[in-house]
Amino acid sequence: MPNVPTLKDVAQNPDQDQIIRLIVTTLAMSRPFAAPPDVPADRKTALVAAFQQTTQDPGFKAEAQQVKLDVDFVPAQMIDGLLATAYATSKAVITTTADAISK
Repeated sequence: MPNVPTLKDVAQNPDQDQIIRLIVTTLAMSRPFAAPPDVPADRKTALVAAFQQTTQDPGFKAEAQQVKLDVDFVPAQMIDGLLATAYATSKAVITTTADAISK
């Protein structure tokens, strides 16, 4: 919708921008799959490729559509970036965000 402000538009300072970004991160990632941090790089690459190939497979897409399941692949690089930003968020902003969500 045109001329409707987004959440980022209403942030009045950097802390509010970080709070909004932290809240929206969970929506952007949807339902990520995770592996331990010590997974060898070649295995991580294989897992990421397998998930991407699965979400593009015509049979998988047809089955998902049949059960009315929306499948949107979020690339691993995007998830990694979102997580890096979330982990770099200050404890004060995380506390404020948690307080806001719990009310």
